[in-house]
Amino acid sequence: MFRLTADGPQRSLAASAAPVIGAGRPREENDSGQSVHAYRQYVHAHFSLRPIRNACLVWLLAVVFYVLVQPSAQAGSGISHGKLPEEFSPVVCYQLVHQTGRMIAWARWEEGFSLEKTRTGEFREGTPMWVVELIQGWISDAYEWRATDDQVRQWAEELGDASNLPHADQLDVHQTIAIWMRRIARGCDGQHA
Repeated sequence: MFRLTADGPQRSLAASAAPVIGAGRPREENDSGQSVHAYRQYVHAHFSLRPIRNACLVWLLAVVFYVLVQPSAQAGSGISHGKLPEEFSPVVCYQLVHQTGRMIAWARWEEGFSLEKTRTGEFREGTPMWVVELIQGWISDAYEWRATDDQVRQWAEELGDASNLPHADQLDVHQTIAIWMRRIARGCDGQHA
């Protein structure tokens, strides 16, 4: 840094205190070598790649674990991949309540589909006859059934709180669905092939 004085150009105090770059080497070589070295020191001092690497490894392990565990969790299901037993099974019946029964309830009470529209659902080829009859029975039941005060009380007692119960005609959609699904699930215990 230079400043002009009456005597002519002189170096400022700050400029005279700065080290002289390139002493003993050509200027181009010294600038690039020193700037690369300075950049490496800056990166090393301000950025540590270890936490980033560790976080990436943790995420990678989590994804690998998920991929390995997910298919095996579905493999134990009696109704996954279209493999339904040819004879009645209470376990499969309960799984059908949770999957297919919930879809029937959605169509009936949440979407307001007609009985005819709900019956238009198709079954996969090879579906055992007991499953077809069970689901067709649930569809008919969903459109014929009406909750009673006794069923509301029983549902509340099963949940552990029978105080301050609504009347059957005051149930909201979700309460109606819950009572109906418990009703069809109880049928899984009484069914036989």
